[in-house]
Amino acid sequence: MKYRNKGEIEHICLSIRLLRIQKGMSQEELGFKIGLKKSQVSKLERAKSLINTDLLISIAKILDVNPEMLFPKETGDGLNTKINELHLEISKALMS
Repeated sequence: MKYRNKGEIEHICLSIRLLRIQKGMSQEELGFKIGLKKSQVSKLERAKSLINTDLLISIAKILDVNPEMLFPKETGDGLNTKINELHLEISKALMS
């Protein structure tokens, strides 16, 4: 998988994290379903570990989204809006 820039990688990783949280799934649960340890999922979600195409497809299936939905969109709508809303919601919850 070829990424255009670091921002795109971070967006994909954040998308995975936020969708996992929205589904009420722990890192441990996601890791079990894709054959990774919790620590590996954590690194992946923080963009500290690269993700290959097969893994991205597996994660998307588990999260019940099209893999393309994890990538940034030029228009900034659709999933990007949802990701931004979820990020804001989670940030507020963590600060409470």
